[in-house]
Amino acid sequence: MKMTSGQSNEPQQQAPYPAYGMQYQQAHRPPGEFIKSFASDMWLALGVVAGFFLLMIGSIIYGIADTATGMDAGMIVKALGLFVVVAAMFLGALLRNDMNKWVRVALILSATLLVVLVGFWGPFAGLSVRF
Repeated sequence: MKMTSGQSNEPQQQAPYPAYGMQYQQAHRPPGEFIKSFASDMWLALGVVAGFFLLMIGSIIYGIADTATGMDAGMIVKALGLFVVVAAMFLGALLRNDMNKWVRVALILSATLLVVLVGFWGPFAGLSVRF
């Protein structure tokens, strides 16, 4: 029996081979979603903890070293740790739109203050500001 729109009331026949039937295709995630997955709470926390750990190890190496080479090795580890902390804070502030605006501002200001007060390297890296 045919309906007015041209469709039949009878059950439709299945395709003779399953491979010729309709294939389900998953929706592709946009590239921004892939990048945002690296800024999850766990990855940001791991980055900050790993960076502070490297900062601590670098400061210990710098403190116990008795040669210039040992002191430079400590500063390298300390600078790497500071880079990891600052990068994690900036990535969290820039990529995580679901956070409160003031939390993101605080992350950017904290990362900037770490760079200014602690410093990656140079003559002011060992100085500290007393409040």
